[in-house]
Amino acid sequence: MEALGWAPQPDLASVRVSPAYAQAVMEALRNRRITRARALELMHGHTAEADLPQDDDLEIAP
Repeated sequence: MEALGWAPQPDLASVRVSPAYAQAVMEALRNRRITRARALELMHGHTAEADLPQDDDLEIAP
């Protein structure tokens, strides 16, 4: 893009995940519709694997 004379601004360099999107990803993980690896991929680096609930925690309803 620099060849075209345009470079992304630093605040646009990373993908931002909205709270609603993050909630949907976590709900899909809790309902076992996606894997832990897919949840991490969908969160675009905003969540570490250690931050995801363990498999035992997925059984507990809030």
